[in-house]
Amino acid sequence: MNNQSFGTGSPKSFHAYPRVDFDLESGNARKSFRKSKSTPLIDPIRKINSVVNRIHYVCKLHPVAVFLASLFVCLTILVVLSVYETRFRMMGFRRNDDLSLSLGLYPLANLRNLVMVAGHSVYTSTTCGKVDSEDSWFLEPYQKNPGQAATFLAHIKVGVESAAKDKRSLLLFSGGETRKDAGPRSEAQSYWSVAESQGWFGQQDSVRSRALTEEHARDSFENLLFSVVSYDFKKERFAHLHRLAIGFPDRRFFYIGTPAAPGAQEAAEKGEAHVRAQFQEDPYGCLGSLHRKRLKRDPFHRLIPYPNGCPELKGLFSYCGILVKGFYELWGQGSSYQELEKAIKDFPDERKLPYLTSDSTFRITVDSFGKVISFQEQNERIQGLSYIPFKGRVDLRKPEHRFWLIETDDYGSNNGLPPVVQRTIFFGREVGAADRKLLPTYQLKSRRYLGPTAMDAEMAFLMANQGLAQPGKLVYDPFVGTGSILVAAAHFGAMTMGADIDIRVVRDGRGPNCNVWSNFEQYNLPMPISLLRADNNLPPWRSGLKEVFDAIICDPPYGVRAGGRKSGGRKLLRGTVGPYTVPEEKRLDHIPSTAPYSLAECMHDLLDLSAKMLVMGGRLVFFFPVVREDGLTNAQFPEHPCFTLIASCEQILSLRYSRYLLTMVKTGAYTEEIGESAQKKHLEFKENHLKWLEDGNLHSAVFSPADSQEALGAKSNKFDRDSKPKYRGKYASMLPVVPLPVDSSLIELAYLQSNSAYLG
Repeated sequence: MNNQSFGTGSPKSFHAYPRVDFDLESGNARKSFRKSKSTPLIDPIRKINSVVNRIHYVCKLHPVAVFLASLFVCLTILVVLSVYETRFRMMGFRRNDDLSLSLGLYPLANLRNLVMVAGHSVYTSTTCGKVDSEDSWFLEPYQKNPGQAATFLAHIKVGVESAAKDKRSLLLFSGGETRKDAGPRSEAQSYWSVAESQGWFGQQDSVRSRALTEEHARDSFENLLFSVVSYDFKKERFAHLHRLAIGFPDRRFFYIGTPAAPGAQEAAEKGEAHVRAQFQEDPYGCLGSLHRKRLKRDPFHRLIPYPNGCPELKGLFSYCGILVKGFYELWGQGSSYQELEKAIKDFPDERKLPYLTSDSTFRITVDSFGKVISFQEQNERIQGLSYIPFKGRVDLRKPEHRFWLIETDDYGSNNGLPPVVQRTIFFGREVGAADRKLLPTYQLKSRRYLGPTAMDAEMAFLMANQGLAQPGKLVYDPFVGTGSILVAAAHFGAMTMGADIDIRVVRDGRGPNCNVWSNFEQYNLPMPISLLRADNNLPPWRSGLKEVFDAIICDPPYGVRAGGRKSGGRKLLRGTVGPYTVPEEKRLDHIPSTAPYSLAECMHDLLDLSAKMLVMGGRLVFFFPVVREDGLTNAQFPEHPCFTLIASCEQILSLRYSRYLLTMVKTGAYTEEIGESAQKKHLEFKENHLKWLEDGNLHSAVFSPADSQEALGAKSNKFDRDSKPKYRGKYASMLPVVPLPVDSSLIELAYLQSNSAYLG
């Protein structure tokens, strides 16, 4: 028998039953007339019905779960749509900005000149029918003269007419909300409203579309800085003092003056002479009566927004800086006087000769950094500049042009500090000088009440700057001492509050006229809100109190000149004695017992307190000591989850000791979980990095002459006092001469230093 395959693919394959309907009686196949069970149209409908039935069944079975799932889906869709809509709009704005920039469609892009009208008063009337009446304006006592309102109108009208003559000029009314009793109305808006009501802008609004307001200026200097039409007797102040202070080119500055009120010219000129003398001594109005007047003219605490909208202007608005000594146009520099001569000769003549003319006056000042140059050596260096073609007359008191020869040198080997800068010689023209009279005014030697750890005035102002102390801010110092840091913060207009563990310091001082309060009275500063006897280890604040202070600025005790103390006493902390209650009759004179307070514990308590009590975005500014090894520091700073470190500035005090000024910003809210996490970080930090602090080695690291004899070796058995590492507590670290990082052909050099004091 053949084993043949009869499968489907076989030649002999066959179908046992046909694939059609079969009639068993006749034995014949017949066609089927039955319709198919499914059609292309019905199948999707049945599937949809099936899905709907299933959803209906699930909804009946789990209604809550279905509702939550639906809500989640809807919220997700809304969020996605909002994100895409925002991105679409931003892309549209960017496209429009790019298109406007390419087509020159920016508002007022074709304007080239500025007509600035300085405001002098606030219009207080509810109607504009009596603009020429003195009763419609808020006038200071010295302004209450007949015809005073007419002078305001003259300013406004002349400004509008000047702008109308120049189609490419911008008309700017400048003046802030300077009068508290006048309410939150600005001088600039008052002037604009008067011009509008009088119809001076014109029928076609040709000037109105180019008239804007600047509503933050508080005095004449800021009138010019933030943006001139003013009184004719103020021309000297605007055209010379303020223009030179900001370095505005003389050829591009024009002043239009209008007369004072009839009968007030003599008094106005006398008052103007007094104000002009103040600005001559203090060009930027950073201290004294000018500074106090500026604070008084900001009763509503308006912050200047211009640096935020235009970061390029941020440096220009820091005109009351502490470390900036001046701005100079650099004519040349070199490591030797031969290189300096070559650099000055290569400097373009078109930029030198306008300041060397025969009708000008000049002065050359020789300054140094890191060394002392005698008077004879200064004269020799000035005589060595004979290759510069000076044709003008020397005027040492009020020269038109000031030139500086600045020489830096590396530190000597025996001054106790490592090298900071290399020898370089600079020569340039002074563009603007910063006002550093602030420091002599607040110097410690003239302070009424001082302690052994009083913060140097310059350093206190730097710390206040880092803490952004300004009007409307509340600054707290938990180690207030004699109040040096709070004095600096109060100078900048901030409200202040302090605490100290020694009640004798904050309450008694050295008498009724020699205490912390007398320091504020000495400088006519606002008194602190409160001074507390409080322990940083056991703060007095109730548990629910949070986010009160805008800045905490302090110098914690770290055991160099004074050790830290906390409440309790050694016997109490050891458990030898129990807690006690002070009798009522001894409360006034009782001085609580204290125990040593390590810096590691102090740092943890300070960060924990700041995390609770600072507002979001508030700043914590404090000093942190480190030990230097082989002239280098390997600093590990304390950390906290709520804070971000934004600045660390080292002040080198000796070869073996320095301290860092740390600036932290609060970026996270405080919770109990964060507090526990911070405690763990503190323990780790204490164990790994602060062993020397716990052991009390910082004091010996600063004052001990260890290895000084070994450094002498076999050279000499005689003790050389210059080889001993020296302790430098003041002006120990200075900033070198550095180029300014700005795109300007006018200002090329900033000479920065902490003080004219030197080390060597």
